[in-house]
Amino acid sequence: MAMSIDVFEKEVYKTLDEISNNSKKTIISISKIVSGSDWSFVIKVHALIESSLSRLLIAKTDDVLFAKFFDRMSISQKVDLLKQLKLLENYECTFINNVSKLRNKLAHSPDEWNFTFKKHFKTMTETEQNVFINGLCLTDKQKPGVELVELFKLKPKYAIWISANISIILLNNREEIIKLGKTINDAQLDESERLLKQHLPELFLKIKK
Repeated sequence: MAMSIDVFEKEVYKTLDEISNNSKKTIISISKIVSGSDWSFVIKVHALIESSLSRLLIAKTDDVLFAKFFDRMSISQKVDLLKQLKLLENYECTFINNVSKLRNKLAHSPDEWNFTFKKHFKTMTETEQNVFINGLCLTDKQKPGVELVELFKLKPKYAIWISANISIILLNNREEIIKLGKTINDAQLDESERLLKQHLPELFLKIKK
């Protein structure tokens, strides 16, 4: 069945609604975990990002059977694969990999259960602090803006919260756009078949024989 202009517009607006709703859900989800400890915040942000990466990979492959395979991949492997598929920018990879490194440091050492950003900064030199901040501020520029750096120094959790929101929203948006593209491609195939049946019905009679 051919996709009419009305149906096409309906699919586009449906996708835009999904993008808007997912963005709101992301902000709500991450907002809920800001009030917890710094340790739990990093662990949960990492989990939310990894979940979005997996969903994007499933959308790209268009097969939920790959879900178990993607679940066995490390987050760095997912990032590398999505980068090769041109679904992640370099600055996004840097941010996600740095969140992953911090998460692994916290998750694999019992001594880190009382981790706080404030305490963590005290053990760093100014250069180390700048490297740490630059790696966890999501930006397509070479260096994050002064405002974001200052926010990171004063309230690092909220600076990461901003970057994590942007990261997850970008991932979710790409997932919805891929789904829309597949819907349009399916409609184009249906339309092509309809036109062939209309103008060259003998082709389908031969196939049936």
